[in-house]
Amino acid sequence: MRPAAPTIPSNGIIPLTNTFNPQFRPERIQLPKVDQWNVAVQQQFGANTTFELAYVGNHAERIYPGETYGYDLNAPVLPSSPAEIASGDIATRRPFFNKFISTYNGAPAICCSNGMTSAAPSANARYNALQTKLDKRFAHGLQFNANYTWSKALGYANDNVFARYPTVSFGPNDTNREQVFVISGVYQLPFGKNRMFLSHSGRLMDYLVGGYSLSGASTWQSGARFTPTYAECGQDQDLDNNFNGPGRSSDCRPNIGSGAFTLKAGGLNPITHSVQYFTPSTTPVGTGSSPFGRPAFATFGNIGRNPFTGPRQYTADVAVLKDVPIKESVRGQFQFQAFNVFNHPVLDIPNASGARCVDCANGGVITNIDANVPMRQLQFAFRVEF
Repeated sequence: MRPAAPTIPSNGIIPLTNTFNPQFRPERIQLPKVDQWNVAVQQQFGANTTFELAYVGNHAERIYPGETYGYDLNAPVLPSSPAEIASGDIATRRPFFNKFISTYNGAPAICCSNGMTSAAPSANARYNALQTKLDKRFAHGLQFNANYTWSKALGYANDNVFARYPTVSFGPNDTNREQVFVISGVYQLPFGKNRMFLSHSGRLMDYLVGGYSLSGASTWQSGARFTPTYAECGQDQDLDNNFNGPGRSSDCRPNIGSGAFTLKAGGLNPITHSVQYFTPSTTPVGTGSSPFGRPAFATFGNIGRNPFTGPRQYTADVAVLKDVPIKESVRGQFQFQAFNVFNHPVLDIPNASGARCVDCANGGVITNIDANVPMRQLQFAFRVEF
């Protein structure tokens, strides 16, 4: 049997219940604001070479923390004793717990022991970048472009502590690629009508050898950001219940230590189909040879949010295009494109359970490729322009 529906009071105001997780927004919401600025210097060398150097920056206000809307306004504070952690009860540490008492179906109802999702745009972010670009045009339809970007995007994570401890949530964005270098080129093959060779050939010959273009692009970029965790975190604080899981914006962080810690992708393990990105410590953080320190009870490690960068990434794409004249004002084009043409695996950051733990047995293991960069893909298409 279904439980009886609650009785709606005569005033029409339905009271909050203890287990209700409300989503709300302020009566007045200000629109997000973004200030942008840039300065660029461009220099031409000769007739066919151009170099550009630019600084680009922006500052966003009144936005959501993280990449999704809302955050828990009723997030709990840190525990005051190990007994509070042992009890497993974090509800009493929520700021609105037991603040509202009303009648629900004839019985007193205490609110609020659950989260309260606020849709108030309460965060900000900033971005700074150095951008360079070099264009070079050669004769007979050959041209190259190379650009390099160094950037730093900073913002707040939508995590378990943003409402109570916002400075802990601030740091490099999860998706920020600090360095990106791209080189690309286009070459119109010098055969066929209006080109260097066989420009006066017949229509059939032009259909066979004319109208071809080759293009390609290679990209080198820094890996994605991630936050390290440590195995003993659950004894120090309980706000991050994902200390041993794949949460990217984890609050369960160690302290900065004095030992060496190397991040470097090794070879593929053919048995486990994984790659070791760092070697976890054989002793707990703060002891023995561990390169990290252990935070004091009820504190967050000072290593910060997203201090580490995942494996570097490389991809190459190529395309072959063939223009086909149909009529004077109508042109067709065959397209063949190969993405990640060398089938190079682009590694993800350590993303399995415990993989970011610096003193867990399976710490530092990468088991997946980046979901946004698949293995080689081939694409054929025909396009008509008129």
